[in-house]
Amino acid sequence: MDRIGVSNQTANRKRHILPLVEMGVLEMTIPEKPNDRNQKYRKVRKQATQ
Repeated sequence: MDRIGVSNQTANRKRHILPLVEMGVLEMTIPEKPNDRNQKYRKVRKQATQ
């Protein structure tokens, strides 16, 4: 969230981060605990098409 310049608040996470998770652009590092204070997000790597 620092990279995109928004504060770390629940409303901003719901507005910006969760839609990207649902679209498959980002993934959670701790998916079994979505509200964990150590939760981070990473970009999903695209699979190579053959």
